[in-house]
Amino acid sequence: MIKEITEGKITYIMGPLNSGKTTYLKRKIAENPDNYIGFLSLPIYFYHGLKNYYLKGINIPIEGLLTAPDPLLLHPPLFYWRKRFFSQFMFDTVTEFVIEDSEISTNNKIFVIDEVGPLEKTGKGWNKLIDFLVKNNVKLIMVVRRKESRKKLENKF
Repeated sequence: MIKEITEGKITYIMGPLNSGKTTYLKRKIAENPDNYIGFLSLPIYFYHGLKNYYLKGINIPIEGLLTAPDPLLLHPPLFYWRKRFFSQFMFDTVTEFVIEDSEISTNNKIFVIDEVGPLEKTGKGWNKLIDFLVKNNVKLIMVVRRKESRKKLENKF
């Protein structure tokens, strides 16, 4: 079951693993695509069926592999966390693009971040991007898997 909870300028889309959170978000965006900016993390599968993620921009020209089981598939610098290699390069590229594009914080579009969770609680992942967007009063939709993640994110930002 997917829940949508709005608190201030942040909307959280929550649900269990494989419950359709990203599909729900894609349908919501399709209703009025010009209202949104940001990215979706689309699942892709490598050998042994391990799910990883491909970053697809929404009204921004950025896309690329975000996680993979093999570090040679990703653009460095990398870090390893919970059985996956992550491309810090992709996190940094998106964050720098958003910070440098002054229109993003003033265009009244809703910024989508799919997905936020334990990684951001450690100060990695989208932490710097979320901090920038919140400080600039940008409306956000964040996909989170766990209720605990939402509460910890609320306390952090």
